Amino acid sequence: MSAFLGPIHHWLFKKISIHEELEKRLIDIYKNQYGAEIDKIVSNSVNYYGEPLGKKPLEEQIDLTNIHQWLNTTIGKTETRLANILAEVFRIYGDEAFKIALEEYTKQGRECGQKARDNAVVNTLSDIYQAINDYMLEGMPCDRVNFIIENNVDKLVWKTTECLHQNYWKEAGADTDKLYKLRFSWLSAFVSGANQDFEYINKPGDNKDSLFIHEIVKKSSN
Repeated sequence: MSAFLGPIHHWLFKKISIHEELEKRLIDIYKNQYGAEIDKIVSNSVNYYGEPLGKKPLEEQIDLTNIHQWLNTTIGKTETRLANILAEVFRIYGDEAFKIALEEYTKQGRECGQKARDNAVVNTLSDIYQAINDYMLEGMPCDRVNFIIENNVDKLVWKTTECLHQNYWKEAGADTDKLYKLRFSWLSAFVSGANQDFEYINKPGDNKDSLFIHEIVKKSSN
């Protein structure tokens, strides 16, 4: 079966698994904090969006007759399920629950950055940008919504022309502003975890050809 699968499929599967691990960690923390109500929230979300993939290898789960569609659909289910869980937890438990999520997104981002540092060379801005794409779930490669617009010794800048996540978040009934804050906290922690000489900055785009502008900069250059 693995003969039908290439490195890019395993690369995407790894990123889905990282996102699912964050979901599991958040659920465990919320259950410890808030009790049985979290089981109800998770059960409702799973019933609607499907079970996480879990630990089974990709070869045992993927539809080999339609690999691309299976991966694309799985990304959508994975993102929407977590967004739905967070939306309900935030609705019931408010700012405290959001703070917990922010801490956990930051923690996982830092851990992933440290793994990237341990497993590969992340000495340059381009290294770090590539590492982000190896860990953070950002749609399918063919979506092409991120474009580097500046890359020099001190700064790498890219623009996001379209958000791949908003539709999932809106379907889940989630507050998109809060989920952007979570996502950007993950990115910031990833960059500092990968290489402490750099930091991540984001700002709104011009709404014409960019939704967001992202920067990785050398700290000494600020």
